[in-house]
Amino acid sequence: REPLHIRAPRDGGRMCSGSRRGQGTRPGRTLRCEGGLRARPPLRSGRRHFTRPTDCPTDRPPSTPRHATRAESSKGGHIGAALDQLVAEVPRSELWLTHKIDGMPTGEYAAVKARVDAMLALAHTDYLDLLLIHYPMPRGTDLSGDPAAISTAANFEAFAETIGDAWANMVKLKEEGLVRHIGVSNFYRQHLDELAKHAAAESPTACFANEIFVDAAHPETSLVEYCQGQGMQVMAYRPTAFCMNLGLLDGVTDALQATAEDRGLGSVQQLVLRTLCLRGVAPITGTRDPGHMASNIEAATSIDRGAGVEGGAEATADLALVEEQAEM
Repeated sequence: REPLHIRAPRDGGRMCSGSRRGQGTRPGRTLRCEGGLRARPPLRSGRRHFTRPTDCPTDRPPSTPRHATRAESSKGGHIGAALDQLVAEVPRSELWLTHKIDGMPTGEYAAVKARVDAMLALAHTDYLDLLLIHYPMPRGTDLSGDPAAISTAANFEAFAETIGDAWANMVKLKEEGLVRHIGVSNFYRQHLDELAKHAAAESPTACFANEIFVDAAHPETSLVEYCQGQGMQVMAYRPTAFCMNLGLLDGVTDALQATAEDRGLGSVQQLVLRTLCLRGVAPITGTRDPGHMASNIEAATSIDRGAGVEGGAEATADLALVEEQAEM
């Protein structure tokens, strides 16, 4: 069952984040409701996801969108069925649909287009707001084993040889109107350096977003700053996953809970989400519980929306103890 990502308001009713070169950032926040039709009440409850630069042009997400996202490997049409029920009260222009294409979309454009057409059919829409390359490997790569087994020089060489072809297909999808924005997921600096040869920043071929694993113990500070410097929105999946392990770190849980309370928050999870928002990162969190969703939204909307990069630096210090202990 595909996940339906529900995003909180951005920038005082909008989910604003990311930056263009030389610009400050505003907080992005994101909530996910697992399962198709179960997402209908949360979709009604407010404005959702995405993130955009503060100098957002008119072709960027609308100011009050709702957001759904799924991976190509997910089966079924739950999102399309859920959105069909909402069409009378939620115009398509207020929805932001993100999809991930499985692996590198290389080869004949017609075949890649057919895959995206199938995504559109399942979502019951004629365009996607954002399409991400799910990972920098060939389609169908088994990612369940040891990461070292696929992090080889030979695999990276193959990536470097095919990223131009893959990105050209992504650009053509955008040019033909099947998708509005194009981006990547699980791309790190070496991948982005190769991508930059084919996706010039602030151009029609630019990469709009990079979705990566970021949590309290793995802040990916350099990578996040690099992406933001290139005008990319950073999206963080599993941002609170490490919280369940905090009890293993000496004194960390109590210290972080005290910091959360100092910030007017009720939990360490809220503190992590607040920190990411202040850094200009859009966190993707999963829940089926409306109470948890409300708690996540509270964390995302409790921050000073004008804090920008400076606020992010202060908030990062709140979690420094986690990173230090995790490295020991």
